[in-house]
Amino acid sequence: MMMSTLSEYFLEVVDRSGLVRERVSLDQSPVIIGRAYDCQVIIDDPYVCPQHVKVSLVENGELLIEDLGSVNGLSVTKHGAKQSQLQLRPGGDCFIGWTKLRFRRRDEQVLPARHDHSRQLVFSLLQQPKFLAILIIFPFLQLMFSSWLEEARQVEPYTLLVAPATVYIFLLIWALVWSVVGKLLVHRACFFTHFALASVMTGLILIADSVIAYVLFMFDMDLLQTYVQLLISFIITVVIIYAHLHFASRTKPKSQLLIAVLISAMFTVFSVYIEYEGDDEFSSSPEYSVYIKPPMFVFGSTQTTDEFLSGMDEVEREVDTLKKAKKFD
Repeated sequence: MMMSTLSEYFLEVVDRSGLVRERVSLDQSPVIIGRAYDCQVIIDDPYVCPQHVKVSLVENGELLIEDLGSVNGLSVTKHGAKQSQLQLRPGGDCFIGWTKLRFRRRDEQVLPARHDHSRQLVFSLLQQPKFLAILIIFPFLQLMFSSWLEEARQVEPYTLLVAPATVYIFLLIWALVWSVVGKLLVHRACFFTHFALASVMTGLILIADSVIAYVLFMFDMDLLQTYVQLLISFIITVVIIYAHLHFASRTKPKSQLLIAVLISAMFTVFSVYIEYEGDDEFSSSPEYSVYIKPPMFVFGSTQTTDEFLSGMDEVEREVDTLKKAKKFD
């Protein structure tokens, strides 16, 4: 009779990343849990003693867990107060070391199967080496081309590698951080996938900035350029970080999207602060915005050459006034 009652229950052994490492049937009582090889349940956790706790079922269907004089003790929460013994109802859990023990009944309902998004075309391609190589190399060439356009004189080809190499050092660090997070949470690094995603983000933002500047110039809406670029960059960042989270965590897609939005918002605010932190200071270094060719049609108002030169004269007078005011100060 007791054997049939015991067989209705089992224990889930959950590691620090939240993954169920083992499910142990409680068809015998008591059960000793620890790191020693003679235990009924052996746990690979350095914070668990060789014989840490004894588990047995009591008459009312609850689980009795008794501490066997362990170093780190038995607690209800991860860093809670040590308990000499605990009684758990089905669905309850406790901690020994960094390991969670969860008490279950066999007739409990499980969650429905989650849709495997990794089988979708985009996510499956992000695990193909040849496709990843293209995604990594193409933005690098984009950065070289942008560096070449910004130079007003002839330059040596090797000097064009400086800006892309600097950006890619940051991307390597970015990918390494995501790889470590993925290794800790889901036990897979996917370094080159994260590196490719970071490269794609850089390339898409470069393309978006150029297209936005071109279109807004065509419609004489240059004043909106900064705001539109921030919005598009924010959307691109959300998409890329969502993809990062797909490979680095097991959270639900809605949670991943929310986290991606929050992280992207933080990056956007930080970039705005960096850009405008010294905006009130005068700089003698001009900023260039390069177009490969002017638009065929300009739908907004345009300036004649005389109007442009007149405006430059006005700017020069304002600069002279500011210099004189600063000199007297």
